[in-house]
Amino acid sequence: MNQVIHKNLNDFADYIAVHFSRQDILERKIENDELTLSVLKSELLEVLEFLRDDPACKFNCLLDVTAADLQVSPNRFVVVYHLLSTVFERCIRLKIYTDLDLPVVSASAVYPAANWYEREVWDMFGIAFSNHDDLRRILTDESFRGEPLKKDFPVEGEKKLRRDLKTGEFYYEPVNSEKDLNLSKVTELGG
Repeated sequence: MNQVIHKNLNDFADYIAVHFSRQDILERKIENDELTLSVLKSELLEVLEFLRDDPACKFNCLLDVTAADLQVSPNRFVVVYHLLSTVFERCIRLKIYTDLDLPVVSASAVYPAANWYEREVWDMFGIAFSNHDDLRRILTDESFRGEPLKKDFPVEGEKKLRRDLKTGEFYYEPVNSEKDLNLSKVTELGG
């Protein structure tokens, strides 16, 4: 690791921490010349606004919002925000920890691009975002059951989703284990 970059990132993390209480920024980590801050879920918008508006930060671009299923209690999920400052040509990663009981506040008021990313996280993990004006599935069909990126999502089940190529309609049918487990013979109806 470049010691100069490490020191600069550490100084930058100190600068950010000065503007927040000790409890707001739970952890800082510098790995592979990248700064990651873990912040309280309740302080997310305040930290995002600071990073966007402060003259020394100017993180004017939200690159991504994603999540990971940690399968631990009480905070099963980590939601990750990647920000870019095109002014200073640097990135920062913010993490918050959450469960499915209380929604995460939507970042779309600070970064409008968060709208679509939060919909992806909702669709894939089931993590809700409060104050989101259009929280609905974006990658799976509305009739799809479950969240496919949760670690407890069943990889085998009693029913499978099929599509009739002639009518274009989707429907569920029972799994025939002997036939369906042979992955070399994947077919669709009508094809």
